[in-house]
Amino acid sequence: MEWLLGVLLFFFVVSPTVLRNSLTDDMGGKGLPNLITAYLIGQYLKHYTLPDWWMRHCGRGVIVCVALTFAISFLAGSIKPQATILLCKDNNALMVAGAVLLFCWFCQHPFRSSLVNKLATYVFPLYLLNRLSCGGYNHCWNPTCIMVCSGVTTSWLLPRL
Repeated sequence: MEWLLGVLLFFFVVSPTVLRNSLTDDMGGKGLPNLITAYLIGQYLKHYTLPDWWMRHCGRGVIVCVALTFAISFLAGSIKPQATILLCKDNNALMVAGAVLLFCWFCQHPFRSSLVNKLATYVFPLYLLNRLSCGGYNHCWNPTCIMVCSGVTTSWLLPRL
């Protein structure tokens, strides 16, 4: 599993960050390869324990990842404005590292919330709705607009949310 996770991280997280171009045109890291990569990261964290130094400093690591993302985005945006967009996608290495560190931080600080649990049941259906309704980079969640993406009209789905 480590080998497969390493290959997926290289092709779908590290290479889009370094090359600034994704291998898949999937709305900035929201496609099926990144969903599978995130699932395997979760399975890895479930089955293998992370080193103590990783768990002790995960809160600081989140702050460092966010600060680096802002700093690099600011510097890249001052040089070339289009570069900022490339650094703020979900398949950026700093975003994935920050998400894993944030997950580890929340694992150390457990809490229970019925609202969070209820809202979590809607994540996968909303993901599917987003993939069905917006085939490209069109993000139109306004119920009054008509979305025709990939030949499928999905405006009838929005009022049912």
